[in-house]
Amino acid sequence: MCALAFVYGLDEIKSGAGADKGKSGIMKIFGLCLAVAIVVSQLWVRVMISCGGLLLKCMFLSASLLMSGMAALCISQGLPYFAIPFGVMTLLIVTYFCCVTNKIDLASQCLRTACKIVRAYPSTQVVALVMTTVSMVWSCIFAMALYGVHDFFDAEDMSNGRRVVAWIALILVYFWGAQVCKNIVVCTTAGTAAEWWFARSSPVHPTWSAFDRAVTVNLGSICYGSFFVAVTQTVAAVVTKIKKKVDENGNRVLGAAMCCCVCLANCIAKIAETFTSYAFIVVGVYGYGFGKAGGHTAKLFRDQGLLLLEMDGLVELVLTMGSVVVALITGAAGALMAEKGPDDWTDGVKNPTVICGTIGAIMGFGVCQTCMSVVESANNSVLISWMENPHALEQNHPDEYEALHVTWKKLKRTEVAVDYAAEEGLVAPTEVTVERD
Repeated sequence: MCALAFVYGLDEIKSGAGADKGKSGIMKIFGLCLAVAIVVSQLWVRVMISCGGLLLKCMFLSASLLMSGMAALCISQGLPYFAIPFGVMTLLIVTYFCCVTNKIDLASQCLRTACKIVRAYPSTQVVALVMTTVSMVWSCIFAMALYGVHDFFDAEDMSNGRRVVAWIALILVYFWGAQVCKNIVVCTTAGTAAEWWFARSSPVHPTWSAFDRAVTVNLGSICYGSFFVAVTQTVAAVVTKIKKKVDENGNRVLGAAMCCCVCLANCIAKIAETFTSYAFIVVGVYGYGFGKAGGHTAKLFRDQGLLLLEMDGLVELVLTMGSVVVALITGAAGALMAEKGPDDWTDGVKNPTVICGTIGAIMGFGVCQTCMSVVESANNSVLISWMENPHALEQNHPDEYEALHVTWKKLKRTEVAVDYAAEEGLVAPTEVTVERD
């Protein structure tokens, strides 16, 4: 993508003249769309602080009204059998909402606290943007390597077996690098949240201190854990490719079996990614190596696994909703600028409204996803820290403690008598105290 942009796009922009000036002018629209996406993403963080719980409840209400409306429409059109699935979905949504009402309050308070941390340390989003850029460069390198290997094998007339091995190895390395970039952000955000939670004194800015640990002493743990996720993702990609080949041959029985294999492989990959994401939260908060963090995470899932997954699902709904809203607003802004902006911005560009609207929406979704990834990591850090270290929050941030304490009591759960960090004698992780794998 970067290669195409520099090789072809840059020349087109520089050579813009006359009717081609719109090709350089349209870049102004894209730049403004980027600015709109950043601003609206920050506004959405503010909205989540103010009314995260209300957003969740509105989403459940909207979904139930939509499903019941579709059921009523089917009945009015004389299609009662088609109304049954919509009626069942309405019942399931209402039932689930009744079961998680109290947990919505807890999810809202955790999200509110996480957003406060992100707003207090906006440099966490800078780290996320930097690592997203690194991931994009890594993707370009992967594409170039894949293309180069393909041409080399064609020139050398290599066997299919060697081609397959080379492609699998490249895919594995690509997934591994992408996971490392992602988990550096997770560890950095978790370390920053821990600095805020425990009110640790740091000689440098908490975010840069956490980032420094993530790319130095914690890097071995990050690479170690990311490798396991990369393996599961590679297996899922290979199985999916095999299924496509089977479908081309028209073997329905084998195709059905491969569908099950693809589903199983994707589930395992998702489980591995979810588990390691929490393990890296533990790495960032306590400074553990990945082996010990994995054991600690397994204990967390054994004791509070269902609550962790429920909170994760509820918060993900709000974050995804935010990304969609930002995408729609940015896309609308791009289309409006193409329609109402100066003519020289879009001269020579076919269908500028559609192009600017579509690309603006994609840019908005990507920027907001980057921002929301930081909020998600901060939210997971808050939830784990609350489960294990509530008294540290009570001492350092009493207002946030009181809000979480009230929602925790609604679930009829008791706080731990002694904070885990105090019981283990943990101190702020530094280059000296962080465990190495």
